[in-house]
Amino acid sequence: MAGVVPSRLHHDDDDEVLVAFRAYLRREVGGDAVRLLDRRLDGVSLRQLAGDQGVGVNAWAVRRLVRRVREAAMEFARQQHDDEFVRAMERLLSPARRVEEWSG
Repeated sequence: MAGVVPSRLHHDDDDEVLVAFRAYLRREVGGDAVRLLDRRLDGVSLRQLAGDQGVGVNAWAVRRLVRRVREAAMEFARQQHDDEFVRAMERLLSPARRVEEWSG
């Protein structure tokens, strides 16, 4: 399906982009950012990420980390000239989606 961030469970050409982004994210932001991305791709809400089964940081730090992941994703996508990846990451980490998850 076009415009969808690939699941870590699928093995197709899009996985190469995700693997490259995860490596970039680990270099630029760190392991917590990669764990956050993986958990989001698995469908875990931001509220859950700040809980006991999260990425090991409090709610404020999760919000800050989401912003850093988003910024890294946008930079990576620009470097790759991949507008589709930009749109997919926007949907995954959009401010509207974050507000809904934190307020629900």
